Formats: sequence, structure tokens, C-alpha cells
Amino acid sequence: LALLTGNPDNPKTLGWALEQYPNPGWRRDSFMSHLYEQPLEQFMEIVRSNGGFDLNDPVVNTRWMTAPIWAERGGGCEGPQQNPQLAPGQVERLHVSLIANDLGSEDRFAWNNLSKEDRQSWLEAVLRSGFRLQFAQVKIPSSINRGGNLEVELIWENVGVAPLYEA
Repeated sequence: LALLTGNPDNPKTLGWALEQYPNPGWRRDSFMSHLYEQPLEQFMEIVRSNGGFDLNDPVVNTRWMTAPIWAERGGGCEGPQQNPQLAPGQVERLHVSLIANDLGSEDRFAWNNLSKEDRQSWLEAVLRSGFRLQFAQVKIPSSINRGGNLEVELIWENVGVAPLYEA
């Protein structure tokens, strides 16, 4: 479950819902916006003046620890402020778990419409988002006897920006 944030949404309602329930995350449209690159204080003044939500609110800015943060890339907010090159840093900073990716083939951010550099940035953002488990270490015996037990030890690490939310 994710609660949508944005200009028409009521930040008090979002804050209240997040305070009441620890499991819902939040979702923000228009990912890759230049607004996310401004100093947080300046960005929050713009968001507050438009009736948006407050990233400085501890309930909002720590939600990634207990629930997924979702984002939608560019899309309808087309203009020079949308830039796929900004995506990897925003994924890292906001601990984005999931990026909505299907905006249609006519959208300027559709895969076939991206430059080579923008595709590389987009791939970097997608691969960094969420949790990404990989083997850190694998221990196997150097030999095994026929009919004997094979003991294998696997040590995993999460190289993504979000934790696992369920065991």
C-alpha cells in the first residue's frame, strides 16, 4: 500500500495516515524533477506553498525504513525540468523502492526515445532502487564423500537503497 503525494493531496491527511499505520509507504509523481535537486529547505517551501507533503516530517522521511517509497518518472510534467540524469541520485537520496516505468511509447521518457546517456542513467537508477540481494560469500567444502552431506554456507548482502520489508 502506498499513499499518493502531490499538489492536490492534503499533507495533513498523509501525515496522519502515516502516523497511524507503520506499513503504508508513499508515492510521488514526477520523479527526475529539478525540484528534487534543490536544497531541501528551498524544495520544501515550494512543496508547502503548493499544498504538497513535507519531506522534513520525520514520519515521511524515515518511512523508507518500514515501507516502500514509489516514484513515477517524468510523464505528464514534460519540460526542461525533467531529466533522466537526475534519477540515480534521487533514488539514492530518497531510498526509492520502485519506479513506475510504463508511460507509453509516445512519452518522451519511453525507452526508445531516450539517448544512450539517459538510458544508462535510467538503468543505474532502476538497478540501485529497492533491495538487491547478491552473494557476498559462498563457502563449500573442497571435497565431498559419496553419500556424505554437502554443507554450503551462503552469505547475502543487500546492495539496494531499501531494506527487505518482510522476512
